Amino acid sequence: MNEKKEIKYIVTRKNIKNMYFRAKPDGTIDVSANYNVTDLQIKDFIDKNYEKLIRMLEKASKRAENPNETHYLGKVYPVEFKKMSGNYAQFDGNVFTVNDLLEKRYEDVQVALRNCKIDMCFDVFSKINSEVAADFRGKGYNIPITTVTIKYMKTLWGSCNAFKHKISICTKLADYPLKCVYSVYYHEYMHYKYSGHTAAFYKELNSIFPEYDECAKLLKQ
Repeated sequence: MNEKKEIKYIVTRKNIKNMYFRAKPDGTIDVSANYNVTDLQIKDFIDKNYEKLIRMLEKASKRAENPNETHYLGKVYPVEFKKMSGNYAQFDGNVFTVNDLLEKRYEDVQVALRNCKIDMCFDVFSKINSEVAADFRGKGYNIPITTVTIKYMKTLWGSCNAFKHKISICTKLADYPLKCVYSVYYHEYMHYKYSGHTAAFYKELNSIFPEYDECAKLLKQ
């Protein structure tokens, strides 16, 4: 019988409701958990979800082994490394080009690509935000003028502070098909009616955006 591979993980305590796990290319799992969650509870969760976490680590490792391609809005594009000024990336519509000084530095390559995608998708995300907000208002929802911020978040696709009229959207969505981006915007705007993730929340969310469950599955992969 094969011995189980040990899962190494690093825990970060935050003021959050749920636990979040992120597989890193170095073979470790980043765990974000509330201060009240015990180390034993975290270990128990990891043991119960061992197979899933191993698959996450394998995917992260494969991405690190193949730095010559990247995703943008659901499509795969080649990545080329060339001499250029600055630690950044460029996109010509067909190929992402990254400074060759970063070629062996996986995390720096990902940051350069992410920053490039943020610049490209800003107008796209703004258009989606306007469409979703207008759809909610057109259906009779009370949606206030909202400040929307696009930023990098390790464990969340989006967040909504209904009291402050603020929504945050994760930059990593730039890798996924447009319908997934729409799904997160619909999710966050629905929080103006429901503060929590109740059955009623998801039922109404699916009624206004029928592709939500399909997109949620894609975002979990």
